[in-house]
Amino acid sequence: MDKTLSRDGTLIAYRRQGDGPPVILVGGALGTAATEAPLAALLAARFSVVTYDGRGRGSSGDGKPYAVEREVVAPETVARMRRAPLRHALESMAHTLAYDDALLGDGSVPAERFVSVTAHTTVVCGGFSTTPARLATRALADAIPRARHRTLTGQTREPAPQVIAPVLAELFARDVHARQAS
Repeated sequence: MDKTLSRDGTLIAYRRQGDGPPVILVGGALGTAATEAPLAALLAARFSVVTYDGRGRGSSGDGKPYAVEREVVAPETVARMRRAPLRHALESMAHTLAYDDALLGDGSVPAERFVSVTAHTTVVCGGFSTTPARLATRALADAIPRARHRTLTGQTREPAPQVIAPVLAELFARDVHARQAS
């Protein structure tokens, strides 16, 4: 993996593959470039895809020492994670959950912040996602002026790469075509 220096001096590891218009895949909590690799491989035939390890994850550095006080997880979630086959990998990244939490705030969709988005946007939700997740994606799509909402039948909040890749490719190709036409 290549590395770049962030503004605060933290080394961030990333991988770039493919040729074409750039696409940066931003993973969810506990995600790394490796997590996004299957989707990146599917998109790399048409795009220059960048995946990265977030702060403190994978091969990226971290700017703050770990503190248990920053981590608050429900007891049933902790019990489930302790039984997970990927426990060791999850524990090594646990301290970075605070970063995702800071971005999410109270979990509500700040609609007023999205009214200025001018890009064509597709907000995707899996048909088997939780009700709060489905409602949040609908609220997000309603808040963005030129957004569409798509529900991917049979998918959860983390759609399978082979299901989401064609949806993203269509969106990105449409955006590239619109820019070239203007």
